[in-house]
Amino acid sequence: MVSGDDGEELAAAHQRLRRATLAAVFLLVGLQAGWLLVISQSATREVNDIDTAFHSSHYFEVPDITATGKSMPVSFTCSNVIGQNNSSVGIGWALYDESGRVVADWNGMSGGDCGGFDLSLEPGDYKILTTEDSGAYFEQNLHLKVWKSISFEGHMIGLVVAILLGGDGIWRARKKIKALDKPTEQHKIAQKGVWEQVHSEMEEEDRIQAEVSEMSFTGFVDQPSGESPAGKDIPALSEHDQTAEIELAEEQMSDLDEMEEGTMEGLRGPLKRDERIKRVGDIYDFMDD
Repeated sequence: MVSGDDGEELAAAHQRLRRATLAAVFLLVGLQAGWLLVISQSATREVNDIDTAFHSSHYFEVPDITATGKSMPVSFTCSNVIGQNNSSVGIGWALYDESGRVVADWNGMSGGDCGGFDLSLEPGDYKILTTEDSGAYFEQNLHLKVWKSISFEGHMIGLVVAILLGGDGIWRARKKIKALDKPTEQHKIAQKGVWEQVHSEMEEEDRIQAEVSEMSFTGFVDQPSGESPAGKDIPALSEHDQTAEIELAEEQMSDLDEMEEGTMEGLRGPLKRDERIKRVGDIYDFMDD
């Protein structure tokens, strides 16, 4: 059976468990959403721009940021505008890896879209070559999604962090609830009952003793007759005249004072210890003999 104090503690523990669970959920969702936002971002590198000088070749590197050799998602966009007094001509571009192999390419007419790619490139050095002297102005950009290659690892790390930070509060709250819900062993219940009974009896005795001491100290002055506030009967004051007893006691004390002091007469021999006497009762036994 749960007592009042234990019931309040149990309710508080359940409330802490709800708060800890809610905090853990928010932490987990926040970390996962934040990581999704990070991996969706990309590092953009300009290859050619309409308002800048034209570059027929562009070199770039795909880094191995995790040192695991994982491929990185890379996308390439291309568009062009025919220059003034120029006509549409054939144009193209090609992507080469560090071994000189063509990874991706495009060929077509100038003016408008000029293709692109969206590939997972292995770490290494790459080169983009674009047709020269075509009379077109190019807009070309590379987009490297640096963290996309470790998206799974990032989600796992976020999950572990959420469990460590948010799960600790849940574990503590559940442990408290389990301890409060666990029934008390019979011997502990009996022991608690005995202690409560002893405490109650001692408290009652102390209270009665305090009342008696107070009545003895004040000589029952101004004490009401009948029952005390605690319900205990207060002894009625004796009306017996004790004058004769007092006078008799005084006469007996006077007779004792008039007795002569004792002497050593009648005692013979040196004073020595009687080994037979071990306790006071032995003296009375010898007196009977």
